[in-house]
Amino acid sequence: MEGFLSNCLVCGNTPTIKSHLIPRAMAREAQVGKAHAVTREPDRFSYTQSGLYEQNILCAACDSKLGSMENVAAQAFRKIRKTAKTLSFGEYLLNGVTGDSILRFVCGVLWKYSVASQENGRIELGRYKDILRDVAFSSINVPPEVDALLLRLKRGQSDDEVFAYRAPKPDRKEGVNGYRILVGGMFIFAKHDRQTPRGGALARASIRSKPDLPYAVVRAQDFEEYRLSAKLANSDGPLSKFLDQQEKQ
Repeated sequence: MEGFLSNCLVCGNTPTIKSHLIPRAMAREAQVGKAHAVTREPDRFSYTQSGLYEQNILCAACDSKLGSMENVAAQAFRKIRKTAKTLSFGEYLLNGVTGDSILRFVCGVLWKYSVASQENGRIELGRYKDILRDVAFSSINVPPEVDALLLRLKRGQSDDEVFAYRAPKPDRKEGVNGYRILVGGMFIFAKHDRQTPRGGALARASIRSKPDLPYAVVRAQDFEEYRLSAKLANSDGPLSKFLDQQEKQ
């Protein structure tokens, strides 16, 4: 069925359509062969070609509005991966892409997960649920309590690939609350907190209101997102066998 008669959670219109929680293009970047595995627990995973989606949260017009921001983010992340292939670990700028354009994309992903089903990994945003929705779907200024840090996780000297993506997970860094996300080969710590970060990378290189996009190139092996995916892929189990089969196709 193309859509349900439930109302769009943003504008109230009907019908709603399939809305991917992680943008389809970014989910497919992590594919091996014709499909990829979505893991919910170490021993529980399913196969998909386009990632997880919800059918009753957005109408076509509102989904398209998010889609335009997702395209901006996807192109920016590809440029960063290509450039970072030859860069040393450190902090850089991507010219021509504003920090707020990527931050609106991040807010859209977080908001979608806040209204997703429990099975698909619903998260709790509290009072920030409506704030992030408004940032994603309108042209309001991004409030100071909403910000993000963007890191390219690089596995080796010439790595420009995407090894996995990860749904939002609650986290706390430098004294502020937020969520960590892995998408498009980029680790994102998304802050939603009135408190000011206590120094460090978030205070120095956050993306809100920046005319050019700050990012850092870091070792993937230092992050659990890489270690977990590598452990699952290399273990002697059904997920590893699935990946081996996909590589042969």
